[in-house]
Amino acid sequence: MFKTDYIPPRASRTLKQRHRTSSCGGSLASILPSTLTILVGLPLLFVNGAVGVADEAAAETKTAAVTPTEVRGEGQTPESPEAAATKVVDLLADDASKTWQHFCSKPEVKLEDVWQIVTVGKERHLICKGDPKGFLYTKKQYDNFELTFEWTYPSDPNGNSGVLIYTQKELRLWPTSMQVQLHQPEAGALFASGDATSDKPFDAGVSAKPAEWNKCRIVSQGGRLSVEINGQKAGQTEGCKPNIGFIGLQSEGSETHFRKLLLKPIPATPPPASPPENATTESKVTPAPGGAG
Repeated sequence: MFKTDYIPPRASRTLKQRHRTSSCGGSLASILPSTLTILVGLPLLFVNGAVGVADEAAAETKTAAVTPTEVRGEGQTPESPEAAATKVVDLLADDASKTWQHFCSKPEVKLEDVWQIVTVGKERHLICKGDPKGFLYTKKQYDNFELTFEWTYPSDPNGNSGVLIYTQKELRLWPTSMQVQLHQPEAGALFASGDATSDKPFDAGVSAKPAEWNKCRIVSQGGRLSVEINGQKAGQTEGCKPNIGFIGLQSEGSETHFRKLLLKPIPATPPPASPPENATTESKVTPAPGGAG
């Protein structure tokens, strides 16, 4: 009896293993339907994913295919080369070194040591320390343009500066150019510097407002120069030689501030004058020869 009921340890483990195998078999049978459902659903999942990717690609293609008219908006047209050529240029929009270069009487002095563009409120101001002497000039040359700006001497009622028009690239204190005087007693006066010449005598300029913002407007057109200070005619000449060059601003010993420095290219010749709106053309009636009628 004892021998019949006795089960060796190894045999006992085998039965437990069989029991676990049987249990696993039951568990596998129970999860098989779910597994099959997942496997059957995988192709649909991949198909749906591919459709989603295709939809996204189609949307991106449609976005990329938007016409320029759709981007600009209804009724808008692309900017013509003529319009781009006459667009107003803000000469203070970037850092000074991006738009300007300089000459200084002391070669070791850097541009930023004399000239700085700073933001004051919502405006951009160009500040010239005034010393050492020299000039700032554009990186591009201009011939036909309208240049407008405001300037002031914050601490010197007898301040002195000037604008150089048609400046030639001569690294000297007084390069060949036409100078527009910004000295307070004779602002707007014109005179030739270096080898520059003109066919008409220069005007004497007008008085500017000390310690206040003054407005200057310079028009260059076909070698003809005209200057207005605070809306008042100040200087004019024509037949300028040269009639193209860089635009310069002088450092002449006084701290000078500039703002609203705008340049607008214009045609080489002014447009023809339009007839008055109310002008009418009289028609002459030729009388009939004698005896006719």
